[in-house]
Amino acid sequence: MKKKIIRFLKVAIFCTVCVLCNACSWLAEDPGVDVNWQNIQIMNKSGEKIYALEFMFKDSTLLTPQYVFEVFGGKLLIETENDSSFIGKIPIPDNELQANDKYQVIIFKQSTLDKYSKEEIIKQNIFDKRYELSYNELKKMNFKITYSGN
Repeated sequence: MKKKIIRFLKVAIFCTVCVLCNACSWLAEDPGVDVNWQNIQIMNKSGEKIYALEFMFKDSTLLTPQYVFEVFGGKLLIETENDSSFIGKIPIPDNELQANDKYQVIIFKQSTLDKYSKEEIIKQNIFDKRYELSYNELKKMNFKITYSGN
């Protein structure tokens, strides 16, 4: 009986320590985790359904069809009907260097996806529109992008 009580106390103490450590980690400031985000409205005025992917690289990498279909598997494409919009997000920069990072949106119209295979799209680098905009450029646009199909 005494062994069971000691065993129970050890488990209880261990669980208490785990809970306290976890609670403390929530309270600790970690500047890399707490990011404030700005919503960006991407409006489809193309006259047809579109598929878009938004992404932000920390370097000058371009978002290409190869990234969309081979790296991301096409699973992150956002389907948007004509005269509808979706909301993207960009981190609010802490400094001017971060404000120059490029937020990218790549768009494929339904007609493009119907006309070409994914292999052709990747090999020939086919897409309908790619936006590459900094935080400051988006701010001037009131954080709204309208895709007209051109």
